[in-house]
Amino acid sequence: MTEYTNISGYKFIPLEKIATLRVDLHKSAVDLGIKGTILLSHEGINVTLAGSAKAIQLYKNFLKQDERFADIVFKDSFSNFVPFSKMVIKLKKEIVTMGVEHVKAPSEPENAISPKELKRWYDESKEFTILDTRNVYETKIGTFKNAKLLPLDNFRQFPTLMQAMTNEEKAKPIVMFCTGGVRCEKAMPFLQDLGFKEVYQLHGGIIKYFEECGGAYYQGECFVFDDRVAIDPTLKVTGTKLCSHCQTPVTLAEQAEANFVEMQQCLACISME
Repeated sequence: MTEYTNISGYKFIPLEKIATLRVDLHKSAVDLGIKGTILLSHEGINVTLAGSAKAIQLYKNFLKQDERFADIVFKDSFSNFVPFSKMVIKLKKEIVTMGVEHVKAPSEPENAISPKELKRWYDESKEFTILDTRNVYETKIGTFKNAKLLPLDNFRQFPTLMQAMTNEEKAKPIVMFCTGGVRCEKAMPFLQDLGFKEVYQLHGGIIKYFEECGGAYYQGECFVFDDRVAIDPTLKVTGTKLCSHCQTPVTLAEQAEANFVEMQQCLACISME
């Protein structure tokens, strides 16, 4: 069975002539048979791709030829199919949409805590808030132990919800996390402006944590934005599906429920009736 490499990575860096850059990046990917999505904006690049191991390595080498992208740290995972139908490069206002004009993510990650350090904090029962910055449909299938969950339908709601945090919450050490780190990096300067005294971001997000620490203190699966739908702490596809009616992730256990009808309804559909 053929194994394909999936990569994700990003970098906040001022970019010019992104329409021209789009053409170059797209041609190289298509020539190598790679599929996936790249988001380009004047604030940076966000890459999610899949292909053969050889093709992905060649594309990484291609990106490294551009000094702006040479130090992107990619998270790798593997699947027995390519979880994208085509190669798409989108020009966006923001590579992660938060909708706050004055917030500019730093070119280098700030206050990044490594996966192993986060695990050590858990091991030592350190007092801190672990904040999940992902959407509700993502947190539904998995998150870190004792994580604070936000009622997010999209990341644009994040600023308003964080402005409601109390001074006591702002004074406590807080570690933000998301799938690969890009949302947290965008949120970091915003929380600092709000007066959070000690705020960190999980370097590389959940996927990097899985690479280095497995499933320690993580409960469930991690939603990914491609046809794999979700991966487990071993970075393997779990079998979770998207409900074709409401697009809610449905785990294997939920698919076994009597109320689940393939292509018709899931438990979330029923609860909304």
